Amino acid sequence: MKKLTWAMGIGIVFVSSGAAHGQCEPRWSDQFQSPYLEERIDSMIGYDPDGPGSNPARLVVGGQFEFGGGWNVGSPLNGIGLWDGAGWNALGKGLLSNRDNYGYLQGQVLALAVLDEDGDGPKQAYLYAAGYLSLPGTTEVNIARWDGQQWEGMSRGELYGHPQWLAVVDEDGPGGAAPALYAAGVALTVRPIGTPYYFYCGVVRFDGSHWEGLQGSDPYGISTIASLDDDGDGPHSAALFVSTLVDSWPDPLRTEVIRWTGHGFEPVAPGPPVNPYRPIRCLSMFDEDG
Repeated sequence: MKKLTWAMGIGIVFVSSGAAHGQCEPRWSDQFQSPYLEERIDSMIGYDPDGPGSNPARLVVGGQFEFGGGWNVGSPLNGIGLWDGAGWNALGKGLLSNRDNYGYLQGQVLALAVLDEDGDGPKQAYLYAAGYLSLPGTTEVNIARWDGQQWEGMSRGELYGHPQWLAVVDEDGPGGAAPALYAAGVALTVRPIGTPYYFYCGVVRFDGSHWEGLQGSDPYGISTIASLDDDGDGPHSAALFVSTLVDSWPDPLRTEVIRWTGHGFEPVAPGPPVNPYRPIRCLSMFDEDG
């Protein structure tokens, strides 16, 4: 049975409890021996560069680093690198190109997601990255897409601000519609093309052509998002789950987990009163009985 869990700055919380069966003994592996990256990693994901080809999926990491072999050593990665089992490889010219007056690389890759628009079809999946980005020849980009050959800015002139989280949701399950890409961050702004209006929101959705803000998403309270299927093989498709801070004055500030239904948000699980500096940082499904 699947249960929704969340992790905070001080531990992991289960929405419901029960005996777990058939668990193997977990342990940390020491087999991943890699040249270190000289700055922090903020995101990671599995990505298959050749899609239906014979090569296996690879680990991609994003962050604030510049080189793939230590300080000023190895290949320039500029914020994003692909591990091929032996070393770090650049994806194009990377996602950080701006430098400060002292020559230090500026920016940060905060989130990564893989969107496969045609499922088992021949089309290669796209790798998306979000954060404080700068492609060569541009001043600043908030979200970009790697098509296997080059990076492309994806704000479409509609999305402003800097997303901190990305999630891909297959909203119709076995249906034929392509999955949707969601992004979330603090005070994101959407301005639909052809209109003078700006909409502040915490979560936005990309339909393949345009960005739209989700009604009811707090522009300042989001702390993480995730694509989760909470009934397994049941009738419900995967949905977007969001952790958000709720100001319930005079009661203490608390965290609430909410779900996007396609028309609005509905509460899923009330969280405990929290220190606003220690909100929920990640959401996941855990199948207790396999």
